[in-house]
Amino acid sequence: MYIYFMKFILLIALSLILTSCFTVSFNQPQPKDGQRLKEIPEKLQGKWIFDSGDSLMIDATGIRTSTHNLDSLNNIVDRSYKYTSLSDSIRIYEGGKYYVYNERYNDGSWLVAVTKVDFKGNIYIYYCDDVKFYSRLKGLKVDSVSYTVQHHLHDIDELITLDTIVYNPTVKELSKIDNDEIQWIFFNGQIRVKDLQKIAARKNLKSIYKVDGTIEEKKQESDSEEGNSAKE
Repeated sequence: MYIYFMKFILLIALSLILTSCFTVSFNQPQPKDGQRLKEIPEKLQGKWIFDSGDSLMIDATGIRTSTHNLDSLNNIVDRSYKYTSLSDSIRIYEGGKYYVYNERYNDGSWLVAVTKVDFKGNIYIYYCDDVKFYSRLKGLKVDSVSYTVQHHLHDIDELITLDTIVYNPTVKELSKIDNDEIQWIFFNGQIRVKDLQKIAARKNLKSIYKVDGTIEEKKQESDSEEGNSAKE
């Protein structure tokens, strides 16, 4: 019941395409002590245009996207529109100054992203895929992890890659898995509102949706760069 992809579309409350080394998912929406909202807050509403010309509009009840359809030569042939409403599978929770977007997939797992709004009205999008961070949080337990292992076949002098799944891994077992090898990790439990501040760190910042309708994509920074960066 798990997700086997390296690049996924996470609507985050803002229908943003995120690329991550691997997928972190949960068996329940997050956070534990957050308030589920019936409508999208006004400060998260607006319209944004991507560099491709695609657009995104958020109102009180959902998210509308307009996307260019291309032919084999990358010529625009028409546009497609989609409206996604808040529902049992698409939820937004408020936790202090943060808003948490939750999306449930067909396998029952939940993907989560954290958002916050600055004093100017710019919306910051955060996504954390640090296994060690989640493993240290109270209230979470690793249910399973999928990762790749390379084996050398001596008889034909070839490297082959095998997919491996470990259920209920111990801390020792997790420590032996390289982050670059992980495909997805699935947690049981819920994080707390006070942990949202740790997720909303500069190194986890993916995009900024600006009040002028433009979008700024952010590259991941090293810890040293993070320390030298100005606060948002």
